[in-house]
Amino acid sequence: MQKEEGVYIVPCVVNGLKLKFIFDTGASIVAISMTEALFMLKDGYLNSSDILGKSYLQDATGTISEGTRIIIRSIEIANHTIYNVEAIVTHEMSAPLLLGQSAMGKFGKFQFDPTTGDLLIFGFNETSVSPAYNKQPDSPKPFIPFDYNSLPLYSGKVEVFVNSQIYKVPDRVNSKQVGKATKGIVQIIRKENLMFYYVKANSRKGFLWVGDILDSRNRH
Repeated sequence: MQKEEGVYIVPCVVNGLKLKFIFDTGASIVAISMTEALFMLKDGYLNSSDILGKSYLQDATGTISEGTRIIIRSIEIANHTIYNVEAIVTHEMSAPLLLGQSAMGKFGKFQFDPTTGDLLIFGFNETSVSPAYNKQPDSPKPFIPFDYNSLPLYSGKVEVFVNSQIYKVPDRVNSKQVGKATKGIVQIIRKENLMFYYVKANSRKGFLWVGDILDSRNRH
């Protein structure tokens, strides 16, 4: 990686498009700006079927801003490729591109040497790198927002996006975060309302947005 203005830059190939991301292990999710997203949509690197819906992003200062949750079909770094990576499009034209944990978690064990800028990848998380398809859809499906009434009633242990936020109260905008699903698994205690479950993640209990349950992301 190259150091630019105090941060390390990772060259990536995203859905076939060459982009440079800031290596940010503090970011829970890959983030791209509206500028890149619009270009990708216009030139076929992103399809309407890759768009999952509205989401919210909290920065290091605690400021919450609106974004759009998407799935990136592939990210290639050097000769390593991961598939179906959760990302968020920030609704700002000049926001930085961040390579966060939703991508790095799929690479499995890695080590970063800040003295040399080397990123060493030791092995994939094999359960998360297999592509879910072999080609892009011939006719992209139009985006339709989540219909929460159509979701099943989840119970027991369920798989969620890695580092999904666990909230103190069932409110993604105004609630404080009390934990994260660092292993991508939560134990459901009860259904709170249409959009939230009360869950246990690691040793923390709180509220999980239903859209973070992996099985629910295709039901839109």
